[in-house]
Amino acid sequence: MSELRCLEDRDENTCVGEVEYFSLDGLRAWPRCPFHFDQRLERRENSIERYADSDSPPSWFREDNIGEEW
Repeated sequence: MSELRCLEDRDENTCVGEVEYFSLDGLRAWPRCPFHFDQRLERRENSIERYADSDSPPSWFREDNIGEEW
């Protein structure tokens, strides 16, 4: 079995800690080092805070991708 590689490892030696599977939603897990997982959590929180009560969807939101509405 091969060693896990951090999803965000771009050969820049920025990973810190042991790579393991981390989940944001309890349903899916992705291999990340603790450093990059913390960064991912921050991006998620920022996104939730920025768009949670907005009537305007973010530029990246596409209703036709998964059939949801904003």
